[in-house]
Amino acid sequence: MIRRLALLLPTGAAGLTRVLQLVLLVVLTNLSEGSAQSALITGFALLSSFAIITDSGAANFLLSLPRTRLTRSVHARAVAFHAGLGSLGAAVAIVIAVAASSSIPGEAVLLLVALGVSQVLDSLTRTIRAPLLVGRRDASYAFPDLALVVLKAVPLLVASLVPEILVLLAFPLVSLVVTAGTWIAVRRGLPTTSDEPVRVFPQILEFGLSGSLSALYSQAPLVLGTAILGADAVVPLALAYRIVQPLEVLPATLSQQLIPRIRAAGRPARAYWWRFALGGLALAGILALIREPVAQLFGGDAFDQVVFLVILLSVAPKFGNYALMAYAMGSGLVRVRLTATIVTGVVAVVLTLVAALTAGPALLAGVTLVAELVLSAAIAALLIRNRRKEDA
Repeated sequence: MIRRLALLLPTGAAGLTRVLQLVLLVVLTNLSEGSAQSALITGFALLSSFAIITDSGAANFLLSLPRTRLTRSVHARAVAFHAGLGSLGAAVAIVIAVAASSSIPGEAVLLLVALGVSQVLDSLTRTIRAPLLVGRRDASYAFPDLALVVLKAVPLLVASLVPEILVLLAFPLVSLVVTAGTWIAVRRGLPTTSDEPVRVFPQILEFGLSGSLSALYSQAPLVLGTAILGADAVVPLALAYRIVQPLEVLPATLSQQLIPRIRAAGRPARAYWWRFALGGLALAGILALIREPVAQLFGGDAFDQVVFLVILLSVAPKFGNYALMAYAMGSGLVRVRLTATIVTGVVAVVLTLVAALTAGPALLAGVTLVAELVLSAAIAALLIRNRRKEDA
């Protein structure tokens, strides 16, 4: 029982961080108005989108290594690469948000920068802690997320009570404390040398490229939609993304835990897929039932129920895709994932451009659903083909 609780702790802690993100979104929505509100909601969504797009793949790379090859040098190079790419993504997100806004107060820009810095540090922490999962220390792996939830809840509570949105400028300091503590704790347990050399950057790029392309198909509607239509026009889509997409932390965390275990388990991909997809369907159903209170919580004017429901339809296939991706990586089939995401990315970008130029935000939400279905079909077909080759 205790072991099972330890295995579930990372997922529970990650879920709490997404609850915190939703609370942050509520605070941003209710403590701002006009052009500042549009810029903050869209900018916050873009920061999250670019965090996914520019995810280096360093964490998954570290998770794929045997303990004996995961040295301090390998760990440091992977973390540094992730830090550079994450910082670039946050900067691009802020530039797009500011450029797409009709007008934006200086305080809103400052707050977006603070949220961007905090996000980069939090993402870095999740890469730094990867060796804990390789060592099957699941409970320790969850601790940084729990620390972030507790510490960030303080400025959120103060901002709500005062009320003063600029209190959230404390977020980067909180993130820095957790990142530094995690770095010190994890490095102590890593070996200094290894008998086998590790090609860090080429291997990270293989993981990261497939991850970035995977993110491109899911984030293209928001990113390209903002660039083409402007921040004000995509606020309903941005709001729906930020309410629904935090659910992805559940399959994302579970799939990361699965990657080191898939080879030993010997189960077929469908055994993971249907469990993940069923979980996504259940969560989407719950959100659909409570959409009226959700609309009131996030402000009726900015909330579009049609856009929200269409995004919800993509949750079940999205969850299933996490299982298929984890199966491919855990089985050493990283290029299967890469090929599937390239196909899906091309389809998503083309459909996004058509939707943005002809129909607007409602059809952009539909692109999200279509892209998930295309990815499911592509990666399933490639896995089946690979299995047939092995059996031949």
